[in-house]
Amino acid sequence: MTVVLEIVLPVFGIVMMGFGANKLGWFSEQAEQGLTKFTFNFAAPLMLFNVISQVDLPSDPPISLFITFYGPLFTVAILGFLSSRYIFKRNYTVQVISGFCCAFGNLLLLGLPLFLLAFGEEKILPFFILLSVHGLTLFTIVTVLLEIGVKKENSGNSGNKLVKTIAVALIQNPILIGIVIGLAVNLMSIPMPEAVYTLSGLMKGAMIPAALFALGSSLTRYGIRGRFWESLSIVICKIIIFPILVYIVGTYIFELDYFVVALLTLMAAQPPGVMGYMFATKYHVGEAVVSTSIYVAAVSSVVTLTWLLYFFNVR
Repeated sequence: MTVVLEIVLPVFGIVMMGFGANKLGWFSEQAEQGLTKFTFNFAAPLMLFNVISQVDLPSDPPISLFITFYGPLFTVAILGFLSSRYIFKRNYTVQVISGFCCAFGNLLLLGLPLFLLAFGEEKILPFFILLSVHGLTLFTIVTVLLEIGVKKENSGNSGNKLVKTIAVALIQNPILIGIVIGLAVNLMSIPMPEAVYTLSGLMKGAMIPAALFALGSSLTRYGIRGRFWESLSIVICKIIIFPILVYIVGTYIFELDYFVVALLTLMAAQPPGVMGYMFATKYHVGEAVVSTSIYVAAVSSVVTLTWLLYFFNVR
């Protein structure tokens, strides 16, 4: 009951507030877009800079940490890709989107607030280490694969355009900018005025409620829009198979610390993130299956995340 009252209820309570406010017309789509932009473009990057620039990073790369998380991640991505191809007979670009949704969870809007409440900032260093390469790696891969798909359909696209598209997408990503600057300040021991940390610390306080409220409001745009069984296969891969694989690898292969395994498993169990829908709408592929997957997984994750918190005895 402590888990429900102190962690799950506050987190999903704010999500439901955002959902209800939008449904009742108290929080418009324009307001939601503004809050989401504030979260992604300002609050989250400054919060990530604040934490990453001051955290004690390990001197040696934690290879076992990366393999424990990214081994299963690429496994479920490939599984989603192949399922879309051979079971549901979708075209190449939808296969890429399906694989991406199986692998890319809502680590920022839902995961980060949940981990901060459940574990505290000082205990989630593994999360920040993985997050430092998460978006950079997956955004690059999915952008390359989707642009290759577009190039196949439109022979007029050039290799130079592909490189430019990827470069612009990465350079203009505020989350990656916050992470990269934070890492640079930390690794190079660059002195920063105290006012910078005060400012970014204030934004850190705004991050949790803004992210959760925006997430709840955004769920009104999704829903069950068709291709339910295909979407269900993505949900199963993302919030069930992915965390099970992470738990097995972390516990039985690398024998990681129990707390680290708990954190990584909860990271893997996050429902598909909104970036999947952004890619789907940008490239006009798989919008129905992605929308349904996000909605079904978000609702289901209330149960799965609560169970995992109980399983790992998080208090």
